[in-house]
Amino acid sequence: MLTRYMFVLLLVFSCLNAEETISKRTLTMQSVEGIELQFSADTFVGDNSYIVVKNENEELARFAGKTAASQKLLVLGNFVDVHITTDTEDNYHIDFVYTRAVDYLEVTPRIRLGQFGELRDRDLKDELYNLVKGHTSLGYTSARTRMFSEIDNRSGYVDCVYTDLVMQTKGIPDHTVMNTEHTWPKSRGAKSEPAKSDLHHLFPTDSKANSRRSSYYFGSVVDIVWQDGESLLGRDSGGFTVFTPPRSHRGDVARALFYFSIRYRKEIPSFEERILKEWHRDDPVDQKEVARNDGISRYQKNRNPFIDDSSLVDRISDF
Repeated sequence: MLTRYMFVLLLVFSCLNAEETISKRTLTMQSVEGIELQFSADTFVGDNSYIVVKNENEELARFAGKTAASQKLLVLGNFVDVHITTDTEDNYHIDFVYTRAVDYLEVTPRIRLGQFGELRDRDLKDELYNLVKGHTSLGYTSARTRMFSEIDNRSGYVDCVYTDLVMQTKGIPDHTVMNTEHTWPKSRGAKSEPAKSDLHHLFPTDSKANSRRSSYYFGSVVDIVWQDGESLLGRDSGGFTVFTPPRSHRGDVARALFYFSIRYRKEIPSFEERILKEWHRDDPVDQKEVARNDGISRYQKNRNPFIDDSSLVDRISDF
C-alpha cells in the first residue's frame, strides 16, 4: 500500500573496533517534520552497553540498562538512527511500541484560546516575545522563494496585496513587476537579519505600489496623491503623508505590525496604532490568513499569535 510517507526499517549487525555496534535500526520517513517513537516496556541492554539515538547530525540520547523502557522520543527531521553498542554477550532486547510521522503543526502548534490566562500589557508582551523569539531565519533569498513559490502561490499564480496585479510565477519574479513588501519598513528596523527575511511581515506586491508605499506609516488618507484601486497614498487629517492599503488587507497589515513590534521589541507610534487597531477589528482574521500563518510556521518554527488569537490585541494598550 502506498502512503505519503516512505518508511524504511533496517536491522544491521556489525562488529567495529572502539565502541562496537552490534545492532542498528534506521527509521526514515519522507516529507515529515519529525519522527516520534516509543520503546517497548521490555527494552533493555546489559552492563557496559548503551542504546544510542542519533539524527543525521548528532547524538540525541543514550540509555543504559532499562532506562529506555517505555521512553517516548520526538526527533526533528526525517531520519533516526538507533543502535546498541558494546554488548559483546548479545544480552539485549530492543523494540518499538510505535513509530509515527510528526506534522509541522505538532512542532509549532497553533496558540490556544485562553493560553495566556489574564495576562495584559507588559506581562503579556513579555510572554508573547518569549514565544515568538529565536525563530528559524531562512535568509532573504530563501524566504522570498518560499513566499512566491509556495506560501502565497495559488496554482502557479501570486496576487499582489495592494493592487489587482496577478502574476504567473514559480519562484522569485521579475522585481520590476512584482516585489517584496516589508510591511515594517527596512529603514525603521527591518534592514538586517532576521527581521529582513521574517515572512510574517513580508508580502508580494506590485513593484510600483511597493515603491509608492515606500516607508510611510499606515493611516487613513483624506487628500489623495496617488491611487491604485483601494490603495491610497496621501495626507491624513493631520496633514501627515500616510499609506492606506485595500480593505481586504488592512487587518493583515495590522496583525503583521503587531507581531513585528513584539518579536523585535519595536514601538508603534500612537497615531498609527490607533488606526491599526481599527483595521484589526474591521478586517478580522480569515481562513487565508490562518493558512498563511500555518505555512510560515512550517519553515520559521514560530507563529503570529495575533492571528491565532485575535483577542490578544485588545489586551495590549500600548504596542
